[in-house]
Amino acid sequence: MIVAKFQNKPFYRSKCVVTEDKFIQAAMLFRVDALSALSTGKRAVFVDRLATAPQNRDKLVKAPVFRGGGTGLLVYAVAQSYSLGFEGRVNLFPVANEHFYTGLGFQPTDVSEGQDVLFELPAASAIRLLKERGLIDG
Repeated sequence: MIVAKFQNKPFYRSKCVVTEDKFIQAAMLFRVDALSALSTGKRAVFVDRLATAPQNRDKLVKAPVFRGGGTGLLVYAVAQSYSLGFEGRVNLFPVANEHFYTGLGFQPTDVSEGQDVLFELPAASAIRLLKERGLIDG
């Protein structure tokens, strides 16, 4: 339903992780027309929504069925930002678990919407992440 709402918007993209049994394990909706909150005048990818299936959330179940789907999609967004010439910059409003994002190198910014603070992965952290994952040469 959410993807259908944005399917004709030129700057929106969606991706999902589907296992062999045809179940969606994680999904993401992102925009490729955002601006960096940390580097004035620079572009960024904005992750609008990122979700993993309930059976994969360690806070909901003792033994998650599938691990790494959300992280993989987030790394995909970083790679998209890098390939678009945005140096890997990605920003988002973390819905939960800010520690997860800061562990990847995201930093809180001065931008907020209500109580929610925008976090951004700066270029240097993004490039380090892509190198660690073997997606770009060091």
